[in-house]
Amino acid sequence: MRPARVLALIALVLVVAVFIAIRSDDARASAGGRVGFSGNPATNAGQNCTACHSPGASTPSVTISGPAVVNAGSTNSYVVTLTGGPGVTGGFNASTSGFVGTFAPVNSETELLAGEITHNDPKFFSGGQVQFTYNWTAPASNGVVTMYAAGNSTNGQGNTSGDGVNNTSMAITVQNGSNNPTPTPVPPPSAITLQQVASGLAQPVVITNAGDKRLFVVERAGRIRIIDEAGSLLSTPFLDISGPVDDSEGEQGLLGLAFHPNYAVNGYFYVYYTYDPPGTNNDRTRISRFTRSGSNANLATAASEQILMEFEQPYGNHNAGDIHFGQDGYLYIASGDGGGSYWASVGQAPVQMFSQGANDL
Repeated sequence: MRPARVLALIALVLVVAVFIAIRSDDARASAGGRVGFSGNPATNAGQNCTACHSPGASTPSVTISGPAVVNAGSTNSYVVTLTGGPGVTGGFNASTSGFVGTFAPVNSETELLAGEITHNDPKFFSGGQVQFTYNWTAPASNGVVTMYAAGNSTNGQGNTSGDGVNNTSMAITVQNGSNNPTPTPVPPPSAITLQQVASGLAQPVVITNAGDKRLFVVERAGRIRIIDEAGSLLSTPFLDISGPVDDSEGEQGLLGLAFHPNYAVNGYFYVYYTYDPPGTNNDRTRISRFTRSGSNANLATAASEQILMEFEQPYGNHNAGDIHFGQDGYLYIASGDGGGSYWASVGQAPVQMFSQGANDL
């Protein structure tokens, strides 16, 4: 099929993440655990569980208990305790500065992922708190190691809102070991440098081009901006559909942009965005085609929208959004799995996904 004839040829690629949980779907923290969000400054700029969960409840206290002075190479037990917050289920993530030492689970409640320790499944609160126990083996050299831990106290609603998040740290002195190793010399700067191209963008999620020297940047709130060939960010958006776009959750919004292979001639481009239909609580994903203005190459006609496809997105995340044309001229769409935080649910089961019916898959 020639690219110029690909007006209605859309192949849907389902990007499905299947998570198995032994807890009920209506009482979850992050099923399967999560690493990289312990509050450690060396990972994700020190973010904690708020990177995915939206706080909206009372903040729990998070503590680490265990020996503050240990011998090099020794294995010791530590406990992360969450107290307060919504207090239905809880989860945690712990790591160390420099990622030194070795974590190890002591029971099925925790697991080791990428050198960090996290919950295996959300754990229910009891008596106003929840605890996670694990071992940590100190490194062979002396020094002070900081252990970081973040905890999430959830309301058990199976979404990312209304949870309580906090984090803490603990200094651990390692003694009776070898002297600190000589630091590895910092290599000289390479030929790769970082140069700012543009500023003033709000939550950019996609950057692409239309086959010329301009860059098109998608802002999650519903605007497409242009950086011209001189490196200037144009003040007037190429397209502004912030009205219908629902970006109220962190993984919703205007999420995808692809230009027709014959864009220079027909001016067609395609977008992927979430919106909230009137009278319902479930968002939907919409795949639409727009047309470039015939008189100004830096403007698109918002009224030219042609809706090509819609499907349900029951939750505020796992919405994916990447769209691209393949060499075969088809438009490929990453739909996400339609589930909530860290779980798939049945959001993208055929009967759920398409209003037309299961046979459309």
